[in-house]
Amino acid sequence: AIVLVFFLYIFLYRRPIFDNNAMFILVFLSLSLVLGASAFVAHIQNMSPFIVPLAIAPILLTVIFDSRVGLLATLTIALLAGMMNGNDFEFVAATVTACSIAVFSVRDIKSRSQFFVVTPALVFIAYTLVSTGFSMIRLGEWLALGNQVVYIFVNAILIILTPPLILLFEKLFRVTTDLTLFELSETNKPVLKTLMMRAPGTFHHSLQVANLCEAAALSIGGNPLLARVGALYHDIGKMERPEYFVENQSGSNEHDNIKPSISAIVIKNHIVSGVKMAEEEKLPSIVIDFIKTHHGDSLIRYFYEKAKEESNDPNSVAEVDYRYDGPLPTTRETGILLLADSIEASARTLDNPSYSNLENHIECIVDEKLHEGQLNECPLTFEDLKKIKQAFLTILVGVYHSRIKYPGQNGDDKNTADQTTEPEPKQSADDATVGANANRETAG
Repeated sequence: AIVLVFFLYIFLYRRPIFDNNAMFILVFLSLSLVLGASAFVAHIQNMSPFIVPLAIAPILLTVIFDSRVGLLATLTIALLAGMMNGNDFEFVAATVTACSIAVFSVRDIKSRSQFFVVTPALVFIAYTLVSTGFSMIRLGEWLALGNQVVYIFVNAILIILTPPLILLFEKLFRVTTDLTLFELSETNKPVLKTLMMRAPGTFHHSLQVANLCEAAALSIGGNPLLARVGALYHDIGKMERPEYFVENQSGSNEHDNIKPSISAIVIKNHIVSGVKMAEEEKLPSIVIDFIKTHHGDSLIRYFYEKAKEESNDPNSVAEVDYRYDGPLPTTRETGILLLADSIEASARTLDNPSYSNLENHIECIVDEKLHEGQLNECPLTFEDLKKIKQAFLTILVGVYHSRIKYPGQNGDDKNTADQTTEPEPKQSADDATVGANANRETAG
């Protein structure tokens, strides 16, 4: 009956877990590990059930899924383990308290090192306080309490087994936890440092897009950490030929010496190269999806129009040759990246990035992507898009904010810091590598 209640919850309120065999087995295995250990200890004479680190399973399920699954797992484990140990109410109460506190302690965990200090300490304190309370009620059991605290201490120490178990489950079941994403978000990762050295313009563009994606995902209740990580890695394929992307150019343009059809191939190839690099770096598949989908199957408009102009028969220019290969984004976070990438890149070409101009620019890009069907497979609602546009606007207004003039500075000097706005940065759109006009055309 206890197990049935837990799995009814999974069936009714966490249906994706129930319908996914791998995730269902993961949940079942997590519960079985700690309950099996508890059953084993229950058959050993003079061994306290408090020695079993039951909190490991709720912590695992919280990190991999969410805290509600962790809390339901806490109640299930506590009741079943209590039955195994002679219907011990004290043990059940202490386990529910300690495991619940452990679940709350890892809701926003940012580092694996937290498992070695904070969470074990909280589990130890919770178990000890509850056991002390019951000992005070019964009076004269202080010696027994002392022995029990030793077992509780061992319990807390065993919590350090959680990080390797999480890593094992990530590999076995191909899941990506926020712990992994947080580690990937550090810009000192080798692949990101290489991107910064080989393609500094692309690296800066990726950072700006990451800020946009994080803010937008947060505004609609998505996963801001996942959106940020996906944005940081989405353009790593440009490292292969950085000189063909305008944000990395200084003067000459490599596309002036090749045909538009070849330019389109080079531009599209940064996605193929990015996926290959990501796989070599063993990035999670959920991050690789951002690389694959951040342009959908949109048209590389500048080179398509250029090819038509240079061709004797414009109708002979096949549009399909100038489209990205897709696929389209299928999650809210990948949909946000598709929008943020185009908006950040083309916003750099605005002559006057005022609040109203930026607002109109964002509206144009979003409307264009909707009209092209780039968000057709993405579960973003119009209400979500409204919030996303506002989040983009807030960030971009902060980037292109006005500057005050300092006393004693000449306002006519273009090289001084008294300009009222920041200097216009270079354009960095993928599909418009030759001049600002191409980006304006893309922006509608």
